Amino acid sequence: MIRLAAISLPLALLLGCSTVDSEFGPTIADLEAMPPIIDSIDIEPQAKFDIDRQQVIDSFRALAEVTAAGGGSISGDELRRLADLELEASLDNRLSDDSKTQQQGLEEAADAISIYEGYLQRYPHKTDNDLILYQLSRAYALESEIDKSMAALDRIAHEFPTSKYIDEVEFRRGENLFVARDYEGAEQAYATVVKQHPDSLYYEKSIYKYGWTQFKQGRHEDALASYILLLDYNLEQGKVDEIGLSEQLSRADQELLEDVLRVVSLSFSYEEDKHYISSYFNANGKRDYEPLLYLKLGELYLDKNRVVDGSDLFLAYGSEYPFSAHTPYFHQRAIEIFQQAGYTDLVLQQKVEFVNRYDVASEYWQLQTPETLAQLKPNLVLHMSELATHFHALARASKKSADFQQGAAWYRRFLKSFPEHETAARMNFLLAESLYDAGIFPQAIDEYEKTAYAYATHADSAEAGYASLVAFDALFKTTNASDILLLRRKRIQSAVRFTTSFPGDARIADVELPRDNFSNGRISPRQNNRRSA
Repeated sequence: MIRLAAISLPLALLLGCSTVDSEFGPTIADLEAMPPIIDSIDIEPQAKFDIDRQQVIDSFRALAEVTAAGGGSISGDELRRLADLELEASLDNRLSDDSKTQQQGLEEAADAISIYEGYLQRYPHKTDNDLILYQLSRAYALESEIDKSMAALDRIAHEFPTSKYIDEVEFRRGENLFVARDYEGAEQAYATVVKQHPDSLYYEKSIYKYGWTQFKQGRHEDALASYILLLDYNLEQGKVDEIGLSEQLSRADQELLEDVLRVVSLSFSYEEDKHYISSYFNANGKRDYEPLLYLKLGELYLDKNRVVDGSDLFLAYGSEYPFSAHTPYFHQRAIEIFQQAGYTDLVLQQKVEFVNRYDVASEYWQLQTPETLAQLKPNLVLHMSELATHFHALARASKKSADFQQGAAWYRRFLKSFPEHETAARMNFLLAESLYDAGIFPQAIDEYEKTAYAYATHADSAEAGYASLVAFDALFKTTNASDILLLRRKRIQSAVRFTTSFPGDARIADVELPRDNFSNGRISPRQNNRRSA
């Protein structure tokens, strides 16, 4: 009785602030630093007292000894609580830098195991034995006795399927079975969490590993379904968007999702149909993050040097979603892939298709947001200008009027689409050049004069003004005598405009030569050599 009285105060204090649910500290997850356990959940005590833990342990041990000596028992709680305290002390002491303290931690873990095992033998039918088995599994894991730790978890799964710890238990079982390459058993364990515990802390990781067990068994369709479920979950959480991952992700979340995207891409790539991704979502429902999956699958093809498959997939996205905000992006990626691969004909073909599909007169352009148009415009400008100069260059090689007119048509299209663009004056000058090369002098004169005088002063202003006079001289050679007088007046007006607008130009002396150096008011042939390549 005296001995019981000596330990009553610390016990009263400790038991008074404890409940069955909060008496033990961290979960199995706290053994992260000691394989194979991962993750951690810290359980904060409900109250703190200035009592040395070793004093409390000694008090519980004394109570257990007195109870055993008397041949009876209170309820077994004193044994369970003693084991819990020994286990938590072991966890702390093992982290010490002092070798003696570390050794004490080893002994405390062994004591805890002995007490838990004795408790289960003494009270085999108690309804809360799932808690004892849970703690015993932790203690075995701490001692790296993985088989015994797993056996304790198995007992909980089989004997206490409705335990409040069942979600973690099944996740831990799945982890151990996965490491042991028992993918079928691991799948069943993860499935319990995935299908029955959507609110569990282990739900997301269980889906992830659930999918991996299916993938490892070669069931790629089932694995896809699991990973799509996981992506749906992360979409709801704001961690995934249409074509990327949230910038706010933790490193662990980012690595997990990157791996999910990789295995999803692998699953799609194993199918004979390289466009299986399209038929999959047509059959299983559309998803907001499909652009992200197209992107990752296309990049996987490219990493495997499947150049045509990668570019074709990006173009296929446009066929599946012709008005998506991401369609021009994928189209541009395909063009860049063809360029890198040296497929010149395909580059030209797709640039023409790009402009035809997305230009300012297209249905696509009319349906997009200002943000999408701002992203589209640079590539549209680039391809229009490149196509115009490409066909102009071809015409200069062929010397065919029809080819020059094709180049001129592209210049006109650019100027109609982007009349205020910073390169518009230059493009207008090139339009005039193509018309001159085609022998269409009246239109060439109009465009030269527009280039020279309708835009703010630019690098080609004076050149365009002088070129208009050269075009007049060329036109004189093909003009009927009855129209010469009118044409001469126009040419004089243009010459006056040139000398007035560009008084410092070195060619003014040629323009203003005495009349006897003119033939019908034209620049002398000696000076008519400004044509540029």
